[in-house]
Amino acid sequence: MTTLTETNHDGGFLCAELPDLLSRKAGTLNAGQNLLAGTIVAALLGAGAATAVGSPVGTGAVTVGALGADAMPGVYQLVCVAASSDAGTFNFYAPDGSLIRQITVGAGAAANTHIVITIADAQDYAVGDTYTITVTAGDFEALDPAEDDGAQIAAGVLFGDTDATDGDVACTVVYRDAAINSGEIVWPAAVTTAAQKNAAVAQLEARGITLRPPVVYS
Repeated sequence: MTTLTETNHDGGFLCAELPDLLSRKAGTLNAGQNLLAGTIVAALLGAGAATAVGSPVGTGAVTVGALGADAMPGVYQLVCVAASSDAGTFNFYAPDGSLIRQITVGAGAAANTHIVITIADAQDYAVGDTYTITVTAGDFEALDPAEDDGAQIAAGVLFGDTDATDGDVACTVVYRDAAINSGEIVWPAAVTTAAQKNAAVAQLEARGITLRPPVVYS
């Protein structure tokens, strides 16, 4: 019996993807990285300042803090649902419309897995006062669970070997609706535990990227 060994190559990890290259996304790999095809990558996220919708009655500052593991591109909403003197309550909604948590005005930073938000008290808010926070996805980097800028969230799989050692380089990422041979995945050095890998797999599956058991040819 002859044993055939397949070497690493562009897209070699793909089992299936959408037609017309619709599973792929063109982007930029940030400088200082030299990654192989099949590497799990993340898209850096940036959160803009909170923007008032209309003319809110309240005048306290809404501060946008660190991004969490579940942060996603899109528009988040803060909506006042209970008015109170020197207090009040806001609902914090994700871009998909799901309620993340309630935030009390003047209670300090409200921790959660999306974006840390602080709503300061000034002139009291009224029910219906609304703010939006837009999160955008930018350049790609190797997945790193220790980061808080989006690099901790698996966003796709690098299609081909990409050397950005000396500067930013264009790249292609399989970022949605694809089946991947798990035996050809390259885990970044920062991903060291089974829990971190399981979290990354769940994040990929949320994008329609499924990891299949390794394919063995004989």
